[in-house]
Amino acid sequence: SSCALLGGARPPGDIMLVADEDPRGRLMHSVQLIISRPVTKGEISYETREEQGLSGVGYVATVTVPVGDHMQSWTGELGESTKQAQMNAANAALESLKDIIAPLEEERKARKAKMNRDNLDKLSGRQPRSGGDLAVTEAVPLLGAPAKRPAAGMMLVADEDP
Repeated sequence: SSCALLGGARPPGDIMLVADEDPRGRLMHSVQLIISRPVTKGEISYETREEQGLSGVGYVATVTVPVGDHMQSWTGELGESTKQAQMNAANAALESLKDIIAPLEEERKARKAKMNRDNLDKLSGRQPRSGGDLAVTEAVPLLGAPAKRPAAGMMLVADEDP
C-alpha cells in the first residue's frame, strides 16, 4: 500500500491561504519581504476617515508602511466600511510596490524550495528509498507502552515491497 500524508497538509504554494484572501495580510507579508524581518506592532498603520461620496457616506483609509529605511503612505478608494477602505488602501500599496515585491517573492520561493529539497535529502539519508511502495512487515512495542494492551502500544514498521 502507498504511504500518504494525513492531517493539516497544505497544497504546495499555498502557504499564505488566509492572508492571500485579505489585501492587508498580503501587504504585511510583502512588507516583511521588503524589510527582511518581521513587522513589529504599529509599523503598518491605517488611518481611516469618513467622507461624503456620490452615493452617500463612505470611508477612505491611508496605509503607512516601512519601505527600506523610510515610511511610505498610500490612500485607497472610497469604501462602504472602514474594513473595505483599509483593504482598498492595502491594494493601492500592493499595486505600487508590485515591481519590488515580485522578485523578492520569487527569491523567497526559491529559498523555500531549496530548504525543502535539503530536508528531503536529509530524510532520505536516514531512510533510503528505491521508489517502491511501503508495506507493513511487523509490529513492535513503542517505548513506555503499557504491557497489558499490546495492540494500543504497537507501532507499525514499514519495509519496501519486494
